[in-house]
Amino acid sequence: MVLGASLTIMGPAGKREVNIGEFFENIGGKNIQADELLLSINIPASRGRCGTSFQKLRHHQTSIDIAIVNVAARMTCEKQACVKASIALGAVAPTPIYARKAEALLGKKRPNAAIIQEAASAASEEVNPIDDVRGSKWYRKKMAAVLVRRALEESSRRCGIWPE
Repeated sequence: MVLGASLTIMGPAGKREVNIGEFFENIGGKNIQADELLLSINIPASRGRCGTSFQKLRHHQTSIDIAIVNVAARMTCEKQACVKASIALGAVAPTPIYARKAEALLGKKRPNAAIIQEAASAASEEVNPIDDVRGSKWYRKKMAAVLVRRALEESSRRCGIWPE
């Protein structure tokens, strides 16, 4: 999702492109029909200097690799500032989601510990996890903030703009 991927879907009416974020937002809807086939997942080439990170929290004692929380982050940087941030979270809502408020906090700024912590806190407020055997709603919200912070720190380091 954070890489701007799209899906090529083929059906009786021909080929069509669907943004992967939009696809997941409407997973219970009509994004792919029974008579359609997913042909490809298309990831556009990065433009400019980018840093990415994927963080996943899971139970290590089980043989099933199901996330408690996962986070993907991408920063596009110019000079010493983040010009665009994309943050997606999984296992904290019925479908993967973007943390739009958190993304907005990072735009056009040089990340530092305070800004990243503010974005991580905002992201945890955007999620709506459930209580289940993997973890409570409270725990998943707290861990979402931790993983977003880690992902943003790593993304900014990979982009070459992390100050510490």
